[in-house]
Amino acid sequence: MKLYTWTPNPALDLSGHVKGIVPNEKNYVFSSRRDPGGNGINAARIAARLGTDVESLGFLGGGTGDEIIQLLHDEKVRGRFTQILGLTRTNVTVTDDQDHRQTRLTFPGPAIRPSEIRSFLGEVKRLKAPGILVIGGSLPEGCPRDFHSQVGHLAQEKSIGIAVDVPSKFMPAILDDRSLEILFIKPNLTELQEWVHSPLKTDSQIRDALRKLAARVGIACVSLGKEGAYFAIGDRIWKGTPPDVRVRGTVGAGDSMVGAMCARLIRHKITLGSQLAQILRTDRGTRVMESIFRWGLAAGAATAGSEGTTLGKASEIKKLYPLANITEL
Repeated sequence: MKLYTWTPNPALDLSGHVKGIVPNEKNYVFSSRRDPGGNGINAARIAARLGTDVESLGFLGGGTGDEIIQLLHDEKVRGRFTQILGLTRTNVTVTDDQDHRQTRLTFPGPAIRPSEIRSFLGEVKRLKAPGILVIGGSLPEGCPRDFHSQVGHLAQEKSIGIAVDVPSKFMPAILDDRSLEILFIKPNLTELQEWVHSPLKTDSQIRDALRKLAARVGIACVSLGKEGAYFAIGDRIWKGTPPDVRVRGTVGAGDSMVGAMCARLIRHKITLGSQLAQILRTDRGTRVMESIFRWGLAAGAATAGSEGTTLGKASEIKKLYPLANITEL
């Protein structure tokens, strides 16, 4: 079984540290690093670290795109990228060591041409089941608003499961398409609030909104940062408390949760909703799902405890796994 991840608008993530940011002055950055970035790419990197066979898809162009391909190759993530004429973007994250706050600069990225979209869709049609496709991130200029859903249908026609981690403005187009079967979706709290068009100030409000989301998909998860996460399947809901780590950066923590959970779903041969329903009918179903949730919490915590745009190491994820707590409510 294979995990595919699609990042529509990848980035080269440039990160570093400063000793206090002074406006209108030259601020010297130290301990800089360069990492391949984007929701789907980060999920792929974590899944590969946990031993999953991964291929990453997306649009890449120019020297920046070439560097991303090489960086992914170094992490044993195979690329199935569509080359474009535009230049892949670079995003910047700077950590101020005086207060440990991060400043993130996210750029819009290149415009995608119709011919490049057609080439990419051809790659999607060549994917092979069984497997899961993670649809992660925003759309670059030139892509139709329902492009996430279009790609999901092509994967679904190949009997490949769909996992979704996209900004809230793209969620309605995906969720309103009732013919698209979604195995797993993971908004953060802000995205869930925007989807339900209402502030969620209490735990009961969060759980009610998550149940509404779970009625549409197989597994619904809302990540709450250092507060952990809620997981829901049908009318069942779990609260996840993450391991206690010193938070050094939050970039990629949610993506890490997605990558780890999808890796474990594949490990248990759960790529479609019918397989999820089948395992839940067995005596070990609850134990399997709680283990999958725990891996997600451990991966998110491992990344949150890592520097800048660095993702959690496999050894740290495995170390934190038994320290995560899952409770069915």
